[in-house]
Amino acid sequence: MSAMKMTRYVCSHCGRNFEAEEKEIMECPGCFWSSSVKKQEDAEESVSQKPVLSKKVSVPFDFSFAFPFVILIVLAGGLFFAWPHLQSLRLNSLHVKTPHLSLKTSESIAKPKEKSKTQTAPPTAQAVPSAASITEEDKNILSRRVQLTADRPLAEQEQKILSRRVPFKSGSIEKLPSQEWTLESFKKLVADQERVYRVPLPKSYKNKLEALFKAKYLPAVEAFKNGDELQARNLWVDSLAFPIYANDVRKHRGVVLTMIRPFINDTLSKIGAVNTMLVERKIRDKEKNAVGDYEKLLKAIEAKSWKEGSEIASGLQKRLAEFSNPDQLGGAPDSYPDSIHQVDEGIQQTLGGLLGGPPPAIADLEPIREDVYAKKKVVDGFIVENLNAAQAKYNEALDLIANKSWAEAIDKLRTLETPMALAEDAQAKIRILKKMNEASSSSGGQTGAPAGNTGRR
Repeated sequence: MSAMKMTRYVCSHCGRNFEAEEKEIMECPGCFWSSSVKKQEDAEESVSQKPVLSKKVSVPFDFSFAFPFVILIVLAGGLFFAWPHLQSLRLNSLHVKTPHLSLKTSESIAKPKEKSKTQTAPPTAQAVPSAASITEEDKNILSRRVQLTADRPLAEQEQKILSRRVPFKSGSIEKLPSQEWTLESFKKLVADQERVYRVPLPKSYKNKLEALFKAKYLPAVEAFKNGDELQARNLWVDSLAFPIYANDVRKHRGVVLTMIRPFINDTLSKIGAVNTMLVERKIRDKEKNAVGDYEKLLKAIEAKSWKEGSEIASGLQKRLAEFSNPDQLGGAPDSYPDSIHQVDEGIQQTLGGLLGGPPPAIADLEPIREDVYAKKKVVDGFIVENLNAAQAKYNEALDLIANKSWAEAIDKLRTLETPMALAEDAQAKIRILKKMNEASSSSGGQTGAPAGNTGRR
């Protein structure tokens, strides 16, 4: 096979000279253009026919590889010149969406060389609620004027308070800590202890013990059952004055007092319980007086005798206040009878300690105390003098509201506790006035008064 004929070509685009087999369409191996590739001899003829304008300078560098970088440089330059216009458009859009931005901001960016002579104002603080922000319902409450008379009918809530009856439960504990002894149980105790200690007591001495038991202990039981606690206690004290055994105090304590110790301890516990009852009896008398006054109060309310009911309620409140200190309320129990000196000295010391026992239990009077307080507030509201004084304070507070003196109006309204209708309306106004007063203080001054008619209705 004969060798293919090679032809030299030149590219007018990149200036490359190369040799290749002759083809109808030839691409430049440097820039891959085909329209700029010609045979070298054809290119020389075209050049020779044209006037030479300038000397052709060969470019040793292949510009095809630098083409992407040229594009990047062009884009960067365009962005550089277009940036101020884009920034201005962005600030204009922010200015539309957020009105609190100052126009000076965009001007300072558009003219960076100009220095502002004045400082930019700080951002506007959030608006504080003012009196104008209260609701229509609030305005109606503030403009509302309540006018009462002494002969008005009872409101539903007033009727509910006055008709309520609180039950009273006493704290009294009027019972003995154990069962009473009988003559048979006492004789059995002595016989059992004789066997345990193996010390038989003389018949004559046991007869003396039984005679003392029948003369003092059993009558004490009957006195207690009949409600005479003081007489019962004194007789039980006398029942402990045992005759001296064998006329020897040491033998008496070591034998007799040791053998009948269960009976002695049980009798001492009864004496201690009765001492507490004697103190409680003074408290129970005061409890009964308080209950009696409470019944009188209910009758006065039923008859609508308001002044009488108010006086009874005031006295009852003083009585109930005494129950806050039970130690002083009951005092100390009555002293023992002189016959206590016939009792053994050791037992006497124990009896003396029983006089200073713990304070007695008292009734839970808090429910009745609260009920009397509520009733008195309602009753006082129907007394003409109290009603007129309260109505005057109420009207003065409304005048203060009209003059925008909200703090003074609050102080005036706080003094209203009765009648109930005025007190409730005062509390409703106070809640609104507090909000308005705080808003006014935060904004540096009072704003406009609420709209509404403050005339009498």
